[in-house]
Amino acid sequence: MLRRFLRDEHGVAAIEFAFVLPVMLGLLLGGLEITNALQADRKTTAIAASVADLYAQAQSVSNNDRDNIFAAATALIAPFNAGTLKVVVSSIIFSGGQTKVAWSDATANASPRAVNSVVNLPPGLLIDSTASVILAEVSYHYSDPLTAFFNAPGTGSFFTKGADFSAGFDFGSTFYDRPRRVISVGRTP
Repeated sequence: MLRRFLRDEHGVAAIEFAFVLPVMLGLLLGGLEITNALQADRKTTAIAASVADLYAQAQSVSNNDRDNIFAAATALIAPFNAGTLKVVVSSIIFSGGQTKVAWSDATANASPRAVNSVVNLPPGLLIDSTASVILAEVSYHYSDPLTAFFNAPGTGSFFTKGADFSAGFDFGSTFYDRPRRVISVGRTP
């Protein structure tokens, strides 16, 4: 009877499928998450470029303009959660032999740069003492949808015990743009 049991090949495909399925699902879900993370990184860069460009096109920026530009930035991050999107925009001028902040705006969850604080710029951005630069800094914390599943109570397994899936990814982008219509973009309330 033991020999007959050892020679029996019924169900071999089902057992092989059971071994391969977790690996294939891991590759599929991992590939999807890597794609989403890369897309979030690209959107972060696009937001920095767009915000700097919108500020650089203006002669002066009001609070209403600022709110509209930040609303556009929030729309650009879709379909991802905009709650962790942070945007800081500053006008950098050459003053007293140093590059300093003339004014700075930030989204509600970020802090603007302090006025007159010194900023180190890459060489060649300020070509003379009357020029200015718009500096847009964007950061975004991407947390993948599978995080909630793996951290839900009762879902831990042998392979995920003690693993921290809540970290996610932090993306950041800095963009510099010269004002187009004026020497220095003004800031009005």
